[in-house]
Amino acid sequence: MKKVKEFITKHYVVLIPICLIVILLLTYAIYSIQKLYNSYSETYQEEGYTHFAGTKITDKFSVKVNRKQEIIDLTTTKDMDLTNMIYIDNKVIFPKEMTALFIYDNYKQVRVPIYTSVEYDEANTAYKLKTIDYEQEVSNFILFDGYDLYFFPEASILDIDGERINLSPMSYVIVNNNNSLEYYDKETDKYTIKNITNEKIYVSNNAYKISLNEDKAIRFDKFVMLNKPNDLPNIK
Repeated sequence: MKKVKEFITKHYVVLIPICLIVILLLTYAIYSIQKLYNSYSETYQEEGYTHFAGTKITDKFSVKVNRKQEIIDLTTTKDMDLTNMIYIDNKVIFPKEMTALFIYDNYKQVRVPIYTSVEYDEANTAYKLKTIDYEQEVSNFILFDGYDLYFFPEASILDIDGERINLSPMSYVIVNNNNSLEYYDKETDKYTIKNITNEKIYVSNNAYKISLNEDKAIRFDKFVMLNKPNDLPNIK
């Protein structure tokens, strides 16, 4: 031990630069490996469909994922603007930011980023919400684009001034400002457009009741206004 101390004392002028060089080389190696890991991606083709002006459009979508199989890009062979949800098997992908409302978490609202997906896991009969840095089985929640589109993962009832329409899981409703209402029922694969005037429009099930006219969730004798995604904290 004494010899080691003597050696260090005698040669410290040389040893210090050598140690610094080794540390810099290790730091650079770790950074390069991490950068290579993060830059990895692969692209695969998936057949699915979306809707445009009420018309179902089937296509092969190019889905780009990172090493964790998180979606980082999505394109289509057709020349169209991908703004509506994309259905691929038991999964729905959202090509824009959305507001997520969690009913049993005190009506908490958070922002979910572009390419968020909701997938139904048949084996566990559960819904998986997945983003670029979040993945969790969830229930009793809805997604809202902040304007006129509502996505309902679980079965619910659409009420148009007393006219009750069953919505199967993974369906959505759009209330337009031009006095029209659109809804897509996943199970029947039916897209419907209705003219409306002053009808009261709700969607509800055993967990929630949402007023689509007023963009609010009704909670007993109170209500919670739904916010636009960019006004909310990121999901985590």
